[in-house]
Amino acid sequence: MEERRTARRIPVTFRASFSLRPEGAGEGTIVDLTARGCCVESPIPVPVTTHLELRLELSLGERPILVDLAAVRWVRGSHMGVEFLSLRPEHQVRLLRIIDQGQ
Repeated sequence: MEERRTARRIPVTFRASFSLRPEGAGEGTIVDLTARGCCVESPIPVPVTTHLELRLELSLGERPILVDLAAVRWVRGSHMGVEFLSLRPEHQVRLLRIIDQGQ
């Protein structure tokens, strides 16, 4: 299989919660992160092309990073690749800061 990733993935362990559109919710763990997306491990099965809202819980006492719109691009077992489609500038800045610190 050809590698299509253009950005280096940073290994992380962040709690995540997500809301499925139009309804539903789930939780999981972010296991790697880029500026454009992440890999989420979750026991909740989520089909490819599902749109969701995603909350990255960095640590207790710190505000989560909110991704207003994301799409599930692939699923392998309990892991799913999520592409970030829309997040507010202040959350984008925080996300990039985390990625810079992880490199």
